[in-house]
Amino acid sequence: MTRTTKARKPSQTCSKRTVIERSRSLQLIRHQVSGGTEAANYQIASEVTRLDTAEQETILLSLGLRPNAPPGAGLLLKTDLNVTWSVLRKIRRWLKQWNCPIQSEKKDRQYAQRLMLELKSQNLPFTFVVRGVDGVKLTEIRLAPCISVSSLVDAVTNRLASLERVQKLMSYQEMPTNEIWVKFGGDHGGGSMKSTFQILNVEKPNSVENTIVWNLFLAPDRYKNLCTAMATHTREVDMLDGHTWNDRTLVLWLAGDFEYLLKVYGLSGASGKYFCLWCLVTRETAILPPEERPRIQERTLEMVFDDHAKFCEAGSKLKDAKDFHNCVRKPIFKIPLFRVSVFGHFSGVNSFQGTQGSNM
Repeated sequence: MTRTTKARKPSQTCSKRTVIERSRSLQLIRHQVSGGTEAANYQIASEVTRLDTAEQETILLSLGLRPNAPPGAGLLLKTDLNVTWSVLRKIRRWLKQWNCPIQSEKKDRQYAQRLMLELKSQNLPFTFVVRGVDGVKLTEIRLAPCISVSSLVDAVTNRLASLERVQKLMSYQEMPTNEIWVKFGGDHGGGSMKSTFQILNVEKPNSVENTIVWNLFLAPDRYKNLCTAMATHTREVDMLDGHTWNDRTLVLWLAGDFEYLLKVYGLSGASGKYFCLWCLVTRETAILPPEERPRIQERTLEMVFDDHAKFCEAGSKLKDAKDFHNCVRKPIFKIPLFRVSVFGHFSGVNSFQGTQGSNM
């Protein structure tokens, strides 16, 4: 006869020692019921095969093992290695020999087709600066390619679902456990403007693998061009901020170089009198030693909208921009300024406090 102890607590809440003792008890019972060590191993395999696929994946992931390659793994492999479908078939056969199967070529092609349906491409009227015959700078409007996701909300939520499926979502000490932080950004280079987002609740939030390009256009990153390219997505950005996903609230952040951030929030530029995005420091005050500066007022998103409205009412004359704290254009996004940071200095703290120090 074998004594079987009735559990008072589930194993996941017990100490490691208790879990080990329970494993030994189960091992002894399985050995007796199965009829020997080899039979017990066969019995374990039989028990695992009786579980459904989701339960099997959960067990293997808890052991640090990946049971099956995720959907689209073959397509990613083909793209990263820059190989043909024919070469990918050979790789697929080789992986299968080592019991590391990836989904079929048919499913990979279907997955690629679905990805294409989630994107839209069109030629839009963008502004370019060209030089005339006499060297004078002229503004020219011409069509240029623009590619973006069909739905930004779907792109973000699908990304979250895929991260949760492989148990990669996590929280840092600075993050409330009921929040998911999403960082938006933009950068111009190589003749194209890329707008991206990153889920910050992962182990390496700034990695290339975690960076999703959701909008790209082949034109300069001028304010009008940004508005043209993202005209159908600005409302979606507003919808995402505070959106609830799986009982967790999405909190949006924005990061980029200083020039990009000034364009997004409609300031005239870094040479203006009120050049700072986060406060109303002037150029004259900024050059003073910190101990000699007066108390500087914080700039808020509401102030930017209010100053821009007054600027428009006064005739929208650029020579009067300093009278309205250099807010000459309407902000593209409504992400609060305390959640905006320059690339390389992003953190979960108030950026305004970091720039002003003791003069607040």
